Amino acid sequence: MNENPYASPTAEEQPDVLPSKDIKDDRLLVTPPMCSLPPRCVYCNAAAGDSRPTAGYWWFSWSGLRRAKVQWFTCQAHKRQLNRQAWPGLAIGIAYPAIFLASALHDYILGEEDWLERVPKVFMPVFILTMVIASLLSLWLTKGYLKLPKVVRVKNGSAYLKHAGRPFLDSLTDGAEGFRVVHKLPS
Repeated sequence: MNENPYASPTAEEQPDVLPSKDIKDDRLLVTPPMCSLPPRCVYCNAAAGDSRPTAGYWWFSWSGLRRAKVQWFTCQAHKRQLNRQAWPGLAIGIAYPAIFLASALHDYILGEEDWLERVPKVFMPVFILTMVIASLLSLWLTKGYLKLPKVVRVKNGSAYLKHAGRPFLDSLTDGAEGFRVVHKLPS
C-alpha cells in the first residue's frame, strides 16, 4: 500500500538529470544528407515524443551549394534536460542589454555630462559578473550537459552525425534501418 494515502496513484519519481556518462559515445552515425532518424530518443533509445532538426550543414560542390539536415528525436526526459540547458544563455541574452540600458539611463536621467564615458567602466565589470553567475548557474542546472547532435561532415553522399547516445547507436549497428555506425571520419 501507499505510505501517503493522499498521493496520486500515477505519480512516479523521475530523476532530474539522466546519467550522461552512460549515454556519451564518440562513434559517428552515417546517414543520407537529408533524412529523418528512427522515432526513438537519439540519446537513450526510448520512445520519442519530440522531433528536432540539426542546425544544418552547408558545403560547396561542383553542382553548387548543397545542404545536409537530419531530423532527430528525443524522449520527454531529454527534452526537459535540453530545455533546461537553454536557460543560462537566455538569461545572459536578456540581462546584458538590460544592465547596459539601466546603467546608461541612470546616468542620463541624473544629468551626468560624462555618462557616455562612464558606461564602459560600469558595463564591463557588470558583464564579467553576469558571465560568472550565468556560468555557475549553467553548471548547476545542467549537471550532465548534453550536446546537440550535429552533422560534422558530408562525403560521397553520406552525412556524418556526432553526439548521438550509446544506446541509440547500439540499436543501429546492424544497419537494418539504413544507417551505419563508424568509429571515425573517413580521410
